Amino acid sequence: MRAVVEAYARDGLFERWNVLLIATHVEGSMVRRLGAIVRAMTRFLSLNLSGQVLFTHIHAAAGGSFWRKSIFGLIARLFGHAVIFHLHSGHISGHIDRLPLVGQRIAGWVLSRFSCVVVLSEVWRTFVLRIAPTAEVAIVPNYVVLPTIEPVDPTPQLAEQALNLLFLGFVGSNKGVFELIPAVARARSAGYDVRLTIAGHGEVDKARRMAADLDVADAVSVIGWVDGERKLELLRAADVYILPSRNEGMPVSILEAMSWSIPVVATRVGGIPEMIDSGVEGLLVKPGDVESILDAILHLAADRHLLPFMGRAARRRVETEFSKDVVLPKIEAIYERLSRI
Repeated sequence: MRAVVEAYARDGLFERWNVLLIATHVEGSMVRRLGAIVRAMTRFLSLNLSGQVLFTHIHAAAGGSFWRKSIFGLIARLFGHAVIFHLHSGHISGHIDRLPLVGQRIAGWVLSRFSCVVVLSEVWRTFVLRIAPTAEVAIVPNYVVLPTIEPVDPTPQLAEQALNLLFLGFVGSNKGVFELIPAVARARSAGYDVRLTIAGHGEVDKARRMAADLDVADAVSVIGWVDGERKLELLRAADVYILPSRNEGMPVSILEAMSWSIPVVATRVGGIPEMIDSGVEGLLVKPGDVESILDAILHLAADRHLLPFMGRAARRRVETEFSKDVVLPKIEAIYERLSRI
């Protein structure tokens, strides 16, 4: 969610529409978090009372984010303003489905109050309409800016070369890290020179211990959080991007990898099947399944000729469906329509 909002600001949406960003959450103690909410609400109410608000665009995740942001959205509606409620989290359906029936009905009622509910993919549109049949739902996927890169070399990678896998993101069970490391260990036991770089924050020490316990510490590099030029270096060096998450919305990290012409191995969850056709831009696997992840790794390690073809297909997919020039006009079309209400 943060990456999407930062991209909107970076690519001129805020400037063109005179958007004022109000953050409702900060990291830290309960007192600090409550203080942030109070400050955000005070500013929000002041703006609404001043008559300066044309419409409100709210970005929400699951859990507390959903309910906290819903309050802001409902207040904006009380002032008579149009509200875009933008859902980002892959956890949202699980969160709401686990609620008691009354909680699910309240969530559906809340979503139906907004002028437009924006979701990332068709699977989330179906979910929203299930709990809020009268809601107006628009699909606006995430996007990335296409980097300038050299054309993908069509020459197959030699089987003697290591297959370099890259994982970027939160290091934890929800992202499939603790199925990924055993899959790499088994691939190496089968005689394939597979190497994995894990970059991100989270359960970094646990991942390192697992790699050591499985005797693959020399092939699994857990390097912690990276950004900037170091992140670009990892993308340039990667043969395959791998993200075996148990649930997702529409991961920007996958789009970034695809924009760099990197084939992707990911799970059939959330909006991912709408980003990748298995066998074309990469391979889709079962979430939480070491065997499925292993099969994908072995398939690409054995058939290196697939990598450049999948990489080029991944880049084309981003160009045609998930680039700035394709996606930003969709959100601006919603802005245009709601500004006339």
